This record gives sequence, C-alpha cells and structure tokens, in this order.
Amino acid sequence: MLYHDAAGPGIISTTFNTPTAYTTIAGPSQGFTSLGLSPSISDDGNVIAFVGDRGNGRGLFISYRDSANVYTSPQKVLGENLSSAGPSAELGYGDTGQAIYFSDFMIDARVGVTHVPLPPAGYTGDSVVISFIATPSGQSRGNPSIPGRPLFFSAAEGLWSVRVDIESELNPSAPPSPLHVHAHALRPVIQLGEALDGDAITSLRLYDPISGVPRSLPGNPSTQRKDDHRIAYWADTTGGQVVAVADYLDSDEDGLPDHWERAGGGIDIDGDGGVDLDLNAMNANPLVRDIFVEIDWVRPRGSTSVPKWSNEPAPGAIASLAAMFANAPALSNGIPAGIVLHVDAGRGKDASRKDFSLNMGSVTLQGGDLIGVAGQPALPPDVVYFGLPGSLTFPGTQTRAMHEIKDTYFGTTDKRAREFAFHYIVVADAIDFLLDQITGATVAGNITASTSTTVGMSLPAGVDPRGHLIRITSGSG
Repeated sequence: MLYHDAAGPGIISTTFNTPTAYTTIAGPSQGFTSLGLSPSISDDGNVIAFVGDRGNGRGLFISYRDSANVYTSPQKVLGENLSSAGPSAELGYGDTGQAIYFSDFMIDARVGVTHVPLPPAGYTGDSVVISFIATPSGQSRGNPSIPGRPLFFSAAEGLWSVRVDIESELNPSAPPSPLHVHAHALRPVIQLGEALDGDAITSLRLYDPISGVPRSLPGNPSTQRKDDHRIAYWADTTGGQVVAVADYLDSDEDGLPDHWERAGGGIDIDGDGGVDLDLNAMNANPLVRDIFVEIDWVRPRGSTSVPKWSNEPAPGAIASLAAMFANAPALSNGIPAGIVLHVDAGRGKDASRKDFSLNMGSVTLQGGDLIGVAGQPALPPDVVYFGLPGSLTFPGTQTRAMHEIKDTYFGTTDKRAREFAFHYIVVADAIDFLLDQITGATVAGNITASTSTTVGMSLPAGVDPRGHLIRITSGSG
C-alpha cells in the first residue's frame, strides 16, 4: 500500500484482518523523498518492487520477506545515477565509450514483479523478474550493418524487464543475512517508436503486467525455469490502441530463449518480419544447452609461403573444447547433462585436416577470417586491445581495437544478429607494454649495446623490463 502523510510518501505492508498492524517498507525514515505511485507485490506476497528516489535520482528497488517473515530494507536493483560517484554503466557503453544508464524511471507507471520459488529452499535459485517503464540516457551503440539504427535499444522511453538474483554472500565466514541483490538479464521489451503490427508505438501503460508462464500451454515444457515470465501491456499506436502479451521461456537455461531455438523461430533484428539468424538451422535445441562461438584470428606473420607463426587454432583444439562442454554434468533442476558447443571458424581445416567448425548445421559459415590492420588487410596487427579505435598507439607497432575488429568481421551477413546469441573469439599475439607508473604512458627506450645473447637498454628510471617481450621498432645490424 502507498500512503502520503505530513512526513512524506511511504510504502507499507498490512493485512486485511488487522489493518492497523503494518510494516513500513519505504518512506522518509528510509531516506526516500519520493515514491512511485504503483508499487507491486508478487502473488505469493514475498517480494515487493517499486520506484523511489533517495536523493540520488530515481531507482528501482525491491524488498523481500526474510526467514524471520520480516521484509528487508529496500535494496537497489537499478538506477540512482545522480550520485556524486557518477552514473553506472548499467546498460553498457556507447559508440564513443560513454556510460549508458537509466536516466529516468516513470514515477506514475505500475511496477510489476513475479516470484516463482525454485529449488533449493530459500531465495537462491528462485525466479524473480521485475517489469518497469524507464528511459535510457542514450541509445546503445549503432548497428554497423544498418546505419542510423541502434544495435540493442534506442534512447526512447520503453518497457523493460530484469531478472533479479537474490544470493548469499560468497565469503563462507560471512553471516547468512542480508542476502545480496544482483540485476541480471536486463531486456528492452518494447520502446516508443517501435512498430507493433506495423504501427508505431506512441505511449505505453501497465496495470498488472507480469506473471510466471503457464507451463501447461501447448508446446511449453512442464517445468518452470529461472527467468521464465509473461508480460502484458497496453500501447497506443498510430493505428489505434493495442493490448499485447509476450512470453519469455528458456527451458534449458542457456540464455537463448526457446523461440530463438525452435524450428521456425530465430532472431529478426530489424523487425521486418524476416529471420536474420536461424539458430535451429545451426542445430540449436530449446531443451539442450547450447553455446555459439565465432572464431577469427590474426593473419599469419611472415612470408605467405613460409609463415613464421600462425594464430589459427591448433590441431584438435576446437574438438577438445567441444568434448569438455559435452561432459558438463546435469543440473539438479532436471536440465540434462552436456552442453553443445557450436563453433563457426570458417570452412577451413586445421593442420591435422580436421574441420575448424563444429555443430553448425547447413548454414553458410562466416568465421575463420584473417584479421589485418585497418586499411592494410594483408598486414597483421601486433597488438589487439580493448578500447576505442585509435586509443592505443605506439611507434613502430601496428595496433587495432577489438571494437573495430568486431565491427569489421563479426556477424556481417546477418545484420549483426549474432550479437544476441554468439560469443566472439579473436586469436591474436600476446604483447604487452611497459607503462610509466606515474603517467600511465607506454615506455620506449634505446638499445645501448647488444651481443648474440644479451641486450643493453637505456630506459627511464624505475622501469624494469624483466618479464616483458622487447620489440625492436627501428635500427639495423
């Protein structure tokens, strides 16, 4: 129940037969200056979710009933991005490296929460999912294959869902309470401006928006899984008002929803009605755990006829990796043993004449690209790094950002739909840099003397080159 008195707004839990016996969940005494108008409680009464503001910007919070049958102090799930510490990158990073986060949560929109108890006893392993309306601070990074279109989500207001894990402290010596709240599997359900039945959405509203998924429906496996949920929402569109419902089912808990893995399903990344990534054609199974990987590697170093070394996967390496996943044990919740590793490493073969690619069905393979330097594809990069393109340079060394490599080589024939389902591996040389401990800049020096077995160097004071590879970038002899 939401109330407002002279001290400010509050959320309380009460009972019908004794309405004067209540517990304050959130209010001024808990630091809240404002609260959302429509908090929500799960059907079993164990979890409460709401929007509130404690002076650090609006956030999404939950409280759950503990083993003593007492609701815990509110714990933040998302938001509060106006604190002095600055915003968190809860939605990732944009094209220029800026943090993306929720800049606002709709204060008058209903928050929905579902709690489905799953083994073992207690909250650990349970399915807790919250639905809410919020606005990102900016769009996700752009889709390299569709100019002007974001890859994952826009900057518009939209309906989101988030799975919340309530977990015990990993430190075995820590007390069993309080448990910790972690936001996982944050998903945009639909946003303003997107098309629904061909018409653009102009506004969204929720009433009682979320529940577990009835597993008795035709085609649904009989066991409730973590993260399974159903969302219903009202939308005003350019074609009129619509009530829509959507299910999220992941029967094998591999992070790939069933409708992506089923025959006739797949991923339609741009909403044009066509399947851009058909996982079932790649041997995906909604009842068997699957992992999809694309592998590319830096092109060989040396002459084209006698390379000095190659970064292609070693003979038998991919098969050994697949065998390791295939031996994964069954889970206690009934999910069977084994994980199928699907590897797209191109149409080539390793040195033992074994296929690089495994378990990819009949689709056209995209992996196995030989990665070169931007603008000079025949030249291998010396260093592959995480960061924005051009943010790491060093005299005499060819560097290339993983960000740029991914944009150039990964998922180029499926409108980047692989971003949702595949992991990406780049096999590259391992080279690091000596860094100045004060400025953080890379360090260069001069060779002062050398023999066939030793090298004398002149380096800045305090720099110890031992344990590092030395790259000679110029000179002769």
